[in-house]
Formats: sequence, C-alpha cells, structure tokens
Amino acid sequence: YVVSETVGGSVAVAQVWDVTTGRELLRVENPGSSNYALSANGSVLAVSTTVTDAATRASSSVTRVWDVRARRQLLGAAAGYLPTLSRDGTLLV
Repeated sequence: YVVSETVGGSVAVAQVWDVTTGRELLRVENPGSSNYALSANGSVLAVSTTVTDAATRASSSVTRVWDVRARRQLLGAAAGYLPTLSRDGTLLV
C-alpha cells in the first residue's frame, strides 16, 4: 500500500493505493499539505494537518484517523501532530 498527495491551491488530496491492483482505496481532502502515516497492513491512515485560524492567525496541528477499507473517519479530530502509527495501526505514537 502507498499514500500519494496532490496539492491544488489550498487543498491537498491524499490517496491510498493498493499497489498490487492499482486500485484507489481511499481519497481524503485536507486543507493544505499534510503528513501521513499508513499502517503496515494498509487498513489505517492517520493524517496530520496544520491549520491556521483566519481571525487570530494562530496555527495548530490536527490529526484525523481513517479506516481505509470502510472509507470513513474513525475518530474525531485530535489536537497535535502525529509522528507515526504503531505497527498494527492501533496506536498513535
């Protein structure tokens, strides 16, 4: 499995691909460029994005976790920047 990103304007599109079949498994739009962590088995994608409040211009990092096969977000947005996922994809570390 592999994650790719395409940036157009202020929106980045992340795609998770099955490299064996060439099939797109998940497509996620994010505000601006992001950092990604994909579990070893390709089932979980964590996306960390830095967002800026337009009114205060304060920046903060937000992490969202996605179930790749179900194509849905697993958790609400969590504050903070994600360095990686555990090998089995169950823990943010």
